[in-house]
Amino acid sequence: MAIFLRHSHNVKPVRWGSEADIQYAIAKNSEKIYGVDPDSNVLVMPLFWGFPCLDYSGKQNHGTPVGGVAYDGQGLDFDRTDDKIIVPHNANLSLTTNWTFLMVLRTDITAGVSSNQQLAAKTDGTDFNYSLAIGTYGAADRKIAVNYKSGGTWQGEYNSNSSIPLAEKCSICHVKNGSNFLFYINGSADGSANDTEVPDTNIHPLHLFGHATAASRGLDGGVWSCIISNSAYTAEQIALFYARKWDLYRRVGRTYYSVAAAPSVYIPQIMIF
Repeated sequence: MAIFLRHSHNVKPVRWGSEADIQYAIAKNSEKIYGVDPDSNVLVMPLFWGFPCLDYSGKQNHGTPVGGVAYDGQGLDFDRTDDKIIVPHNANLSLTTNWTFLMVLRTDITAGVSSNQQLAAKTDGTDFNYSLAIGTYGAADRKIAVNYKSGGTWQGEYNSNSSIPLAEKCSICHVKNGSNFLFYINGSADGSANDTEVPDTNIHPLHLFGHATAASRGLDGGVWSCIISNSAYTAEQIALFYARKWDLYRRVGRTYYSVAAAPSVYIPQIMIF
């Protein structure tokens, strides 16, 4: 039996409603559609809406664009010079236990030794505690790469098995689930590693899609969406996020109650944003 998804699942929604209304819809859709605890969302940034770089998780992790980040009508465009988004430190972004990074992006260059493209880093520009990138150090590839500090020392780099597509919109995901490091490309599992070290806590800002100090090590490409959770998404949830890319941002019905018509009697009013 063939299963067809609604066309809307893969068509980005237009901006609608107030920030509070959208945040409410994202919380409801997280739970109802994807089976994700809404409170585990620590950054939900639909960059296909352009500027400002608002976080709709409710945790107030709004980002500030730096350099020449541009909106091309589809998403944000990064040119690998001084472009990046900086998110101030927040305790919920410490990333020390379980986490999920889920991004929809495009890279336009082959990554390698001198062209590793940083996607996320906890850093103050001097001290780095965590790094997520495209491209394995020492190899000309486009694999998802992660490394982090424990006890002040960098641990080994862990990578996906495959390279992400070149010059194509794709969904990439990195999950830390206890001691397991998992990688997904376009909704499918693509490698894992194991490390029992505990990442260092830190108070550094989060740099997205650009390197803190090396201008030539940022992303060259576009970004449509960035989601960070302080829980480990399951393989089933990640596959669903890929199959229904934009349904997290769909408007939902919301029930309001009027002034009591009588003691303990309220008239519900349904409003669709």
